[in-house]
Amino acid sequence: MKTLVFFLLLFFLFQVCFSQKVEVGGDIGYANSPFSSSGFIANGFQLSALTNFYPNHAIFYFNTGLAYQKEDNWNFIKIPLGLVLSPGRKVKFLIGLGLYANFVILQSKFYSKYDVIAKNDVVLDAYFLLGSSFNIEKNWSIFIKSQVETGLTTLYTPSAEPDGENHNKFLSVSVSIGVAYLLFQK
Repeated sequence: MKTLVFFLLLFFLFQVCFSQKVEVGGDIGYANSPFSSSGFIANGFQLSALTNFYPNHAIFYFNTGLAYQKEDNWNFIKIPLGLVLSPGRKVKFLIGLGLYANFVILQSKFYSKYDVIAKNDVVLDAYFLLGSSFNIEKNWSIFIKSQVETGLTTLYTPSAEPDGENHNKFLSVSVSIGVAYLLFQK
């Protein structure tokens, strides 16, 4: 855990030092897990603060931030590290991928189908996103994105699995809208 936090901070500092343009912003969205921990469709929401680091004259950027996500009976704090391809000027198309470090902050109750015992407080997810960004003023832009996440590590261990299925990794689909502000450009 300490090693993960160290590398996240090191990556963040590296990006701040060598980026030519930095955007900050936030988004809010709807999340849905068709294969959730309870075996049923789970609905939730996500609220994020983000920072984008652009290298000089590049059509891609590095993305990081902090997100809160609630799905089903799980509450997460998430830290993304991603790379987003963003060709275009006034209207940009977003195609990205990356990793999330998820910290479980609350497991609210047992499930009706079977009891669940949390196995890890920190899990790793991979994500893929598609979206669009629109410059509305010199320093402001709005964006909409759709994102798919899948678990790379096991989140929990069911105490009993009567249906014989494995529900221990999340698949999450989310749609969000947000704003970004150009903080500085060298």
